[in-house]
Amino acid sequence: MYHVSGYVSSLTSERSDVTLSSSSVSEYSSASSSEEVLGTRDWNSEFQEILSAADSWEKFSALSKLASDYNYVAELYGRIIISEMYLPHDHKTILPSNVGGIAGGQKFQVQNIMFKFAMDVQLRKNYWLYGYDRCNNEKAMKSASNELKGLTCLFHCHVKKLYFPLMALIHYRGFCLLTSSLLPLDDNSLCYGSKDGGLTVMKSNSDFAAQMDVIGERLNLAPHFISNSNVTITGPGDIEGHVGRDGRFYLLDFGRLMPPQLPLNKTEPAQIFYNLFRPLFVQAYPKPLCSDGFSQWLSSAHSEEHNKELTTATQMLYANNLLDVAKQLDKCPLSGHDLVVFIHSKGINCRHLGLVRGRMENP
Repeated sequence: MYHVSGYVSSLTSERSDVTLSSSSVSEYSSASSSEEVLGTRDWNSEFQEILSAADSWEKFSALSKLASDYNYVAELYGRIIISEMYLPHDHKTILPSNVGGIAGGQKFQVQNIMFKFAMDVQLRKNYWLYGYDRCNNEKAMKSASNELKGLTCLFHCHVKKLYFPLMALIHYRGFCLLTSSLLPLDDNSLCYGSKDGGLTVMKSNSDFAAQMDVIGERLNLAPHFISNSNVTITGPGDIEGHVGRDGRFYLLDFGRLMPPQLPLNKTEPAQIFYNLFRPLFVQAYPKPLCSDGFSQWLSSAHSEEHNKELTTATQMLYANNLLDVAKQLDKCPLSGHDLVVFIHSKGINCRHLGLVRGRMENP
């Protein structure tokens, strides 16, 4: 079994007069031949060109077709990469690429698409990025899912000077691949954030920084100092802002865009990298919240202030928001997809459904 999910089909969700076709390969439009779709394409250029056009039926129809084409190619090559995962290198159809980065497993580049395994990584002996004291690929997959959610959230901020890649998640044979269209970047294009785990933190382009300030205002994210540097960043410290070779401002790595909830289980401190607040909760909260809370990304001189606010926010979520939703569900019970949509609209994560049920009078 396989499943493909992407964020392109959500870009026009606010338009009631536009319906995009499914991203599933099984429903892929026969209007495009496989030869046309599988030819080497510059996905990013096509995507940005379509988005730059004025809103029209033609624009959203082209966006729908591009989404189907991208997901078709990503799923096709993704299944090959996963199927050949345990083969020796000299037997692989697609060889891994050495493109750096700390999180995730092997990375591959084919058809102008980057494929990255969502897998836990061992940082040192007996210490893993997501599982803490043991490998936990499930949490790595959750983090990959947060990448798509963060991207969708950023796109709907409608900051016109910021650009993003096409992305999709491929689930196949128990593995997960995060895919993204290749962007016109180079080793010197980074101007905001960090790509080396915080060793170097950039904020060299004032115009780009101003766009991130707008993001912070619209999502209610607190700017904060990174580690022991004198650089303030809006969003997570490992977010990457680049000036592309085409002159556009590109933003990458948004898996930790939303602030983390207070880890209630002290034996799993790595929760801060995947158990995040919902965007609607953060936007409604009375004070800006920090994306790097409870982590070593946050400057020690300011960590107490930001962590205290995140602790208060978590307590409010449990004490007030979950109870309010429980009371509403007592009056009007829901199930299935309707229940998921409802609790998300209230800024509550699905992982809290058990706590909601425990607060209901008639569960």
